[in-house]
Amino acid sequence: MESIHPDSLKIDQLGGTAAVARLFGIAQPSVTKWRRTGIPSARLMYLKLIRPDVFDGLSQDGPKAGHRFNADFSAQVPSSSLMSGVLATSKKADL
Repeated sequence: MESIHPDSLKIDQLGGTAAVARLFGIAQPSVTKWRRTGIPSARLMYLKLIRPDVFDGLSQDGPKAGHRFNADFSAQVPSSSLMSGVLATSKKADL
């Protein structure tokens, strides 16, 4: 029997395998693999940025008492044009 990685709970809190796959525009089997191997670090950094509630309110035992999660995070995902602006601004700041 394969072991489940602690990130599996985070995937559930983010809305499940299908929701996380849609967020990244990848196939569901890739996210299913993360349940065994863990969320890749670059993807994890992005998730922490857009959904800090999942990572700040999560302990080994699950969410903090009284903490509510919003599984519909599509409205919270930055558009690519917004992200382009953020990246362009940060590159200018480095000059």
